[in-house]
Amino acid sequence: MDTIQSYPYDAVLGDIGIINGWIITPNGAAPLQGAQWIVADRTWTYSYLPTSSVVLGLLLLCIPFIGWILAIPVMASQATAVTGYVEVTVLTRGLIHLTQIPVATVGQIWSVYRMVQGLRVI
Repeated sequence: MDTIQSYPYDAVLGDIGIINGWIITPNGAAPLQGAQWIVADRTWTYSYLPTSSVVLGLLLLCIPFIGWILAIPVMASQATAVTGYVEVTVLTRGLIHLTQIPVATVGQIWSVYRMVQGLRVI
């Protein structure tokens, strides 16, 4: 079975493809002009202490004085991660389709927003 990525689309958002002024989805096809796009950010960001920081901090604690001072900022360092998905809904003449695009970085979230904004202009 062919997937939507196997065709030369102008743009692809999850399982929504845009080609020659048409929106192609598993629910059907409709003209791009006049389509309404809704984007919902369903992600969350969290901070965590990486394992490498814990191990390095414990090793530095084995070194008297200087190691103790260096261990404090190492143990206090945190990493930030993004998880979740961005929902994109398209509403147009007789077609409603929602797709969920998994994301792992803030850049991927903004990439989806920019692509939808470009499609809204058309």
